[in-house]
Amino acid sequence: MTPFTSCVVEHLDIDVSSIKSSRKLNGNQKIAMQALDDALVKHGRKMADTENYPASRHVVEKSQWRTAFLKIRIDSDVKETSVKKDFERQSTKLQEDGFIHSYEDKVWIVHDEHRQDI
Repeated sequence: MTPFTSCVVEHLDIDVSSIKSSRKLNGNQKIAMQALDDALVKHGRKMADTENYPASRHVVEKSQWRTAFLKIRIDSDVKETSVKKDFERQSTKLQEDGFIHSYEDKVWIVHDEHRQDI
């Protein structure tokens, strides 16, 4: 005799809109992501070390990303010291929110279904 098993679906009171809104980028985060995308197009490469880096993603040196960010932001007449501090804030926030990941000073975008390098 075969035992019977079943699956039960439970309704959870989770506000899905709050989950989606927490994944939205603010103005400077959008600039940081654009700068990362620019750096990946110009300098990105796949890593042979697939234990620590995603095999399906291009990575870029954080310094190359920072340079692209500075180029975009300094053109907007903001002081360079402020822009450098903002870059560190944005890169930290993007990683905390799961948009990017880094390892040994190399950075990549975690997931974006519109990217062509996946």
